Amino acid sequence: MMKKCFFFTLLSVCLLGFVNQADAQSKAECFKMQSARVVKEIRVEKTFPAERGTTELEIFDGVDVAYGLSVTMDINRLADNFLVRVLLIDKEGHKHLVAESYREIAPEGKDLRLTDYCEETALLGGVDPVSLQVIADNAEVTLHSLSIATEGSREQTPRSEEFRKQTASLRRQQVEEKVSQINIYNKAHKKLWVAGPTSVSLMGYEDKTKMMNATAETNLGGFEYYAGGIFEIGDATEARKMQLTSRQASSPTALTSANTAIPITSFDWRNRHGKNWMTGVRDQGQTPYCVAFAIAGCVEAMRNLYYNIPDTTHLSVQQLACCSFVSETPDSQVCVPYYDALNYCKNTGLMLETDYPFVISETEPQICHSDEKTPSENVKITSSHFIYNGSEATIKITLMQHGPLVASIGLIGEEGHSMVLTGFGTVEEGLNYIDFPYSGWNPLYDFHGIIESGDARIGSTYWTFKNSWGTQFGENGYCHIIFNDSPHIFSLDYIDCPITTQYLTSDDVLCNDADGDGYYFWGLGSRPSVVPSWAANYEDMDDTDPNVGGLLTYNTFEYINPDHLDSVYVNYTNYTTVGPYSHNHIVINSGGSFLVNRDYNFCNGAKVIVKSGGELIIRNGAILRNGNIEIRPGGKLSILEGGTLRMMQGKSFEAPVGAIVEIGNGSIEPFSV
Repeated sequence: MMKKCFFFTLLSVCLLGFVNQADAQSKAECFKMQSARVVKEIRVEKTFPAERGTTELEIFDGVDVAYGLSVTMDINRLADNFLVRVLLIDKEGHKHLVAESYREIAPEGKDLRLTDYCEETALLGGVDPVSLQVIADNAEVTLHSLSIATEGSREQTPRSEEFRKQTASLRRQQVEEKVSQINIYNKAHKKLWVAGPTSVSLMGYEDKTKMMNATAETNLGGFEYYAGGIFEIGDATEARKMQLTSRQASSPTALTSANTAIPITSFDWRNRHGKNWMTGVRDQGQTPYCVAFAIAGCVEAMRNLYYNIPDTTHLSVQQLACCSFVSETPDSQVCVPYYDALNYCKNTGLMLETDYPFVISETEPQICHSDEKTPSENVKITSSHFIYNGSEATIKITLMQHGPLVASIGLIGEEGHSMVLTGFGTVEEGLNYIDFPYSGWNPLYDFHGIIESGDARIGSTYWTFKNSWGTQFGENGYCHIIFNDSPHIFSLDYIDCPITTQYLTSDDVLCNDADGDGYYFWGLGSRPSVVPSWAANYEDMDDTDPNVGGLLTYNTFEYINPDHLDSVYVNYTNYTTVGPYSHNHIVINSGGSFLVNRDYNFCNGAKVIVKSGGELIIRNGAILRNGNIEIRPGGKLSILEGGTLRMMQGKSFEAPVGAIVEIGNGSIEPFSV
């Protein structure tokens, strides 16, 4: 099964440069021809049907060279979800973006006119035009005419440094104009994301489509301009609103003494147990190797999580992209086969990035050179498992229990873009989700990130992905996405432990209880032998918070603050403990006897309250650890037969007048690990 790297049809969108009146035109000079020394007009007067498709026109007879090209055309929008794109194809087969229109940057209304408009073709380096492609989807396009600059300046050649500077400057101006229009749209429609110049939006059309394996009909929905916040795919329809309202009404919202299961509303492997388990964001450049970057990033994180040792070292994407093909003649213009790449990580393993560096080459064939390398490390996975079209519950529990996931997102039945799924969050009322505006942020757009009461998106899940488009895309290379009325993450893979390396074994797995709550974290493998036998069988959800215990269900964790848990009351004589630890306060009433005859641990400040007539007995060489003892007048503490009361850190033993303390061949000790 082949996964290609284009970013599926996202939200449908529209472009700047259009206005409502048929005789109006864009006022932005960056969308005008920059070279107009000799201009030839070509009348077309052709209308293209509204059905989705591409029409190619060979209308350049008598034109040998073009230094600029603009179009005048009308667009009749037939649906909110529409796309119009015009491309110039030259003799070398290169495609140049002339114009495009999609929802976010089009004005409200139906009829649009584009007059003497151009984008990349505003400044050309003397190309030989062959044909014009017109793409229309849910729109009727009437192309009136073309204007072609047939002469350019002496510096207007692709090899000229001045020409490269001019085109780069022009591209940035055009991008900034589009960014402004998208943010105006986002404000008007209360979107949760902000647009900005990104590493992707600043690319030329051909480089951008090559990187994503996009077609001329691919609609990115503005995603290439994503600079922060939560991007939305699809619309919150009435059915979706009803679904969200029902879910919110049934969601647990309060903590009571009888209910210690707290809903998990957010989770991210970038901040679990106080650590970031992900390696740094990388940039795939113009290559289509999104699958290789996603799989390598996932294996890196799983290596860290299995050994419980954060490591920023990257594995070789070049090796995975070029050596995991079954075919002897891999096509360097497509992504690596998904399963071949995962099986390669299992059967062969990956060396380090420094051993086999990532190289972008337009001329050198992308063939495997692993036999020529001397690896300093080899990292292998045990196995991987594929999930197709998983539910939210399935994805969440898989993410939390098995670590970061290799995810493909797109429409069912189509191929998508691969990234690493690292976490999720929940949209909540009153919060502002635009936390990382780009450096050129205009405060006039600081509006739409706040969720107001009654918003249909409240309670919906947004997913966090590590992308491979560099740190100048999104929030330092990461993005958050809500899937509304469209299919969501349509496939994902999780990786099994153990992860094997040349220099680490299972004996090197770290195990710790950093917050002292009695729950240990030992990474994502099986429970190691170094975990104390009395500790809980399941791992700590957050080893930096002593109030957080383990994962109970896919959406709840155990809250272990003893002040919020039901106290355990001991009312009978000869009461024998049934567990090796307690997060609950224990109250020994009159006539009750709490017997500790094996090692027992109190966690997170849990108390033992011995009331008048009650007795706490420690004997048979048992140790009661983290003791927080409150003995009242008439209460009794007996430490016998080598028993030990080891106090909680910061606590000392005190007995009031009237309390009974009997120590026979036993001891009371201060805190120690």
